[in-house]
Amino acid sequence: PTEAEWEYACRAGSEGSRYWGDDPNQACTYENVADLTGKRKWGWDDIHSCDDSYVATAPVGRFQPNAYGLRDMLGNVAEWCQDTYKSDAYARHWLNNPINTEASGPEAHRVIRGGSWHSKPAESRCALRASGLPAGRNDDLGFRVVRQP
Repeated sequence: PTEAEWEYACRAGSEGSRYWGDDPNQACTYENVADLTGKRKWGWDDIHSCDDSYVATAPVGRFQPNAYGLRDMLGNVAEWCQDTYKSDAYARHWLNNPINTEASGPEAHRVIRGGSWHSKPAESRCALRASGLPAGRNDDLGFRVVRQP
């Protein structure tokens, strides 16, 4: 998706930092994140005060959906977006949300959204933006497959 499409889908009409509200400690109901499971396994300190029972990636669809019925929009595996990354993209295009294609090729960083299974409370939010090179591979980064009923 484009970055604008991704955020629209994640927010699902909500206006808070997370699609279920602003309490990060409800995260384990809606997403797979850094939590008490990670603290026990790796000694993490900056965690959500809940336990989703997954120390790394979780099977798809294990958590509650947002208002649009979409699952796993935050946490578990972050998602590649079509746009190239510009740190000031929102300041420059806050009204029309175009696809940012100002740079291209294998050295152009792409937008990554959604956080992952090791997202801390401050990172678990619909507006979080990150970037990476298209050739990057990791167990916390991927893309979404949509199935229509």
